[in-house]
Amino acid sequence: GVILTASAVILAQMLTIAVLLVHRARRQRVEEAFRESEERMKLAADAANLGLWVWDVRRDEIWATTKCRALFGFTPDERVSFPIFAARVHPDDRAAMEQAAQKALGEKSPYNAEYRVCLPDGGLRWIGARGVAAGKETGAATRMLGVCIDITERKQADIEIERQRAELAHVARVSTMGELSASVAHELNQPLGAILSNAEAAELFLNQNPPAFGELRDILADIRKDDERAGEV
Repeated sequence: GVILTASAVILAQMLTIAVLLVHRARRQRVEEAFRESEERMKLAADAANLGLWVWDVRRDEIWATTKCRALFGFTPDERVSFPIFAARVHPDDRAAMEQAAQKALGEKSPYNAEYRVCLPDGGLRWIGARGVAAGKETGAATRMLGVCIDITERKQADIEIERQRAELAHVARVSTMGELSASVAHELNQPLGAILSNAEAAELFLNQNPPAFGELRDILADIRKDDERAGEV
């Protein structure tokens, strides 16, 4: 009986150890798969020049990859909270960024924002950020995760295109005004030239003895007509 009891205890312990080993091996496989997945995700993000970040809303702590921290001028070991992050955003863009973040958290909707970042060395950088709020099915979101990318070159290109478009519009307006001025001058020169010719003819008729009042009357009618035409122009 003692042998059977001891055997049962040993067997139970062996089973327990076996189960623990299986669970341990399974946990190790899960952890290894998670690490591999995380490494693949980081490699893909680095290849696309993206920075990854996760915002723990409850603890107000932002985890970010080294690439992401570099975009904002944060050191690798610097603790980052939302107020610290928001302080790096340009004052003119900060309110819109914060509003977009709060809307995404409240509605558990996608987060999209573009804003300027004021770097510690005095530089300025445009950032494009995309994310999604997550958490329990009911209640407010507890975290937000997403990516960010440097869009400074694109923004500078957009600004340059807008400047060139404004210059072209200005040139077009100046050209149009020049054409309009030439057209108006041409339209005015015709009635003004006719008025001058009629006035010179009227002087000749007045010098006749006796003056040709009938001709003068017709000339005055033409002058009045040309004056009205000039007024319309």
